[in-house]
Amino acid sequence: MASCQEYITTQVQSPAFYSLRESLAVLVEEGLENSWERHEKVAEYFHAGLENMGLKLFVKEKKARLPTVTTIVAPHGYDWKEITTYIMKTHNLEISGGLGPSVGMVLRVGLMGCNSSRASVDMVLMALKDALKHCHKSKV
Repeated sequence: MASCQEYITTQVQSPAFYSLRESLAVLVEEGLENSWERHEKVAEYFHAGLENMGLKLFVKEKKARLPTVTTIVAPHGYDWKEITTYIMKTHNLEISGGLGPSVGMVLRVGLMGCNSSRASVDMVLMALKDALKHCHKSKV
């Protein structure tokens, strides 16, 4: 009979190992270089869409940007928490705020793995447009 610790370890780790194995199988099927290229192209598409909306990217230098996580300067006059809460409640999408010194300054959007697609970008852009339309904008 397995000990309580062995049982807990097996039950907790199995889904994590299964997820890791499946994600690596998907990556092998696509090819590492193809995955990198897809992430870069999707990030460029996302960045262009944000700029077309009048939003600014926090990282100015294109070569310094990550293809998986985009930091957007929090739109002037808006409460970033209200934006992220509205998008979660209305669109069931999680967009985060800044960390450390960037708290209150940025919105962070992660598009990686299977979510790194033009369809996902379009969904995020639509949610951001909707939030900016419906969230309170300060007149100050």
